[in-house]
Amino acid sequence: MADSIKQINDVLDMLAEDTSVPRNIRKGATDAKARLMNTKEPMDVRATSAIVILDDLANDPNIPLHGRTLIWNIISQLEVLSQQKRFFRSYNPCPPRKGRGFPILPGHSLIG
Repeated sequence: MADSIKQINDVLDMLAEDTSVPRNIRKGATDAKARLMNTKEPMDVRATSAIVILDDLANDPNIPLHGRTLIWNIISQLEVLSQQKRFFRSYNPCPPRKGRGFPILPGHSLIG
């Protein structure tokens, strides 16, 4: 996951430094990167926040085609990150109970 975030940040930096892209798009790329790097929030929230910003940028009529393509690629990668983290955070088939060292899966027993 860390490699994916680094790749996304590199592309956002490239977009933010591209002088052929309008200033508001470059600022939006910087804002999306800042949201993504905010470690105070869970990864799925950070990814979703960045997606919202980038989606607004992709719909801007002044963005060049190569910028829009980069943004769509970033959004796709962020959606994968968001879904992975959301799945692992919400999926817990048998939460541990107090007094047990590990959960017992439904349908399984410790006794033969």
